Amino acid sequence: MIDQDLRKAYENALYHISKPPISWKVGNYCTELDELLSRYDVEVATFITAYNPGSVLLTAKENQQQNKLLLSALTTAGYSYLHGQGEDDQGVWTPELSFLVMGMPPRVAATYARQFGQNAVLIIYRKQPVQLLFCTD
Repeated sequence: MIDQDLRKAYENALYHISKPPISWKVGNYCTELDELLSRYDVEVATFITAYNPGSVLLTAKENQQQNKLLLSALTTAGYSYLHGQGEDDQGVWTPELSFLVMGMPPRVAATYARQFGQNAVLIIYRKQPVQLLFCTD
C-alpha cells in the first residue's frame, strides 16, 4: 500500500517531454498530449521510468543502468517512445529520466513497472485526464 505522502508526491510532480515540449500533472487533461497520441495513432500511452525502484534513492550510475535495461526492453518489444522526465515539486528527488511509451496499455505498463520495481506509472488516454496507476501488489 502506498502511503499518503508518496501519493501526494506523485500527484504534485511535474512530468514532461522535451520534443515536442509538453508538460503535465496527474489529474489534468493535456490537449498537447491528446494531439501527440493522435499523431502516433494510439489511444493510450504510459509514462514510465526505472529510476529509484521502490522509491529508494539510487546513485546516478545505478539509475542510468536501470533505465538502459528498461529502454532495451521497450525497444525489444517494439514500442515507440519519447524521452522525458518527472520532477519533484519540492526538489527532494533528483529529476527521473523517463519514457512516454506510445500504445502501452495499463496492464502491460503494470507488468513493466513491477519488473523494474516501480510503485506507479502514468496512464494517458485520449480525451481524459492523466491517471496515476499504482502497480504494487
